[in-house]
Amino acid sequence: MLRVAVCALCGLALSVGSLAVELQQAACRTGMAITLTPGSSRALVRDIRGIDYSRQVKSVVFSYGQAKIIADSIQITPPLGLTVARTYRPAGKDNCLVWELKGDAQSPGPTVISYELEGLTWQPLYRLTYEQDREAPDRGGIKLQAEIAITNDSGLDLESASLLLALGGGEDTRELRVRDEGLDLPAGWSKQWPLVTAAGSACIYEAVPVHLRHVYDPRVYGKAVQKLLMIPAEPGSSQRLHLLSLPEGPMEVFFSGPGEMSDEVPAVVTKWRAQVGLEDAAGTEAYMLLDVGAEADIVVEHSVLASRNDKLALDKLGRVSGMDIIEQHRLTVTNHTGADVAMAVYQELLGTWEIKPKPAAAPIGEDGKPLLWSGALAAGETQTLEFILIKHQGTNA
Repeated sequence: MLRVAVCALCGLALSVGSLAVELQQAACRTGMAITLTPGSSRALVRDIRGIDYSRQVKSVVFSYGQAKIIADSIQITPPLGLTVARTYRPAGKDNCLVWELKGDAQSPGPTVISYELEGLTWQPLYRLTYEQDREAPDRGGIKLQAEIAITNDSGLDLESASLLLALGGGEDTRELRVRDEGLDLPAGWSKQWPLVTAAGSACIYEAVPVHLRHVYDPRVYGKAVQKLLMIPAEPGSSQRLHLLSLPEGPMEVFFSGPGEMSDEVPAVVTKWRAQVGLEDAAGTEAYMLLDVGAEADIVVEHSVLASRNDKLALDKLGRVSGMDIIEQHRLTVTNHTGADVAMAVYQELLGTWEIKPKPAAAPIGEDGKPLLWSGALAAGETQTLEFILIKHQGTNA
């Protein structure tokens, strides 16, 4: 059987053979469809080729040189009317696969060779814009845009490619795609492209209503007051699932007042992170939580005014086996932002500690994180909180 090499691109070659007639037309690549999946180091490639089966082509030879193609993932889908009779690798050629075909092509459809490809490293780059509500300073809307940065270390030139980012799974699968078609990314190169939705929108999400809450929680954020965008979402909602399926990546956050354009310089550069299962102080509504960085203009001062030991317990030898450490605390929160904010203050509370007076709000979230106070904090206002921590030690615990 005569085989003639007709395509050699980027270290990858495709050849076809005929029973009696040598091919006059190259089996050229007409496109590539590349799908990336968060959490996977492999990309799924559909390599689309135009082969002239009218000349009784009966075999296809696929050679991929040094490209990082997963050998056992390679498959061929010939046009309707043709089926694969035999698949084998020529002796001594681990990077070559041969398909012998039978039947007659009933249409001039494409031949698709699909495979998994290693060596494409990528990450999304997000831009989140928050626009404050005219009536309520703690409410507003967000829009989310993204680009994708890709480095091609696969050893294979990507040519005339379309690129999809698959999110979620099953019926909840959502796709983002690179806006432009016919992308080229030679081996060893890096490029960056805008992402759009399946409908072509440049905004992944737009006009999503959110609450802006400022949170002081030293156990989670240290001494800084953190700005959190809280997105109401019922469990199982499609919006909740889609937002959570977005992979982690750098995020520039911009803030704007009602009807104002956002600044060209981001207010903060952070990472896209989303958490679920959170509830408000009343425990009645579920939220997704987006951390958009620290607020330097809200100052928290926490001091221990007094400390003493109480209720000493002795063992049989007269040694101290337990005690209570009683601390009097004062915590002040001052708003220097120039605008009213919604504020929540938490205090770390270990399992052997007590706090008095007991916070009016029930603890939320994980154990040991009671909510001391929440409410509106006006511009220039200082909120003062005083409480007592009783730390049971040793046999008193």
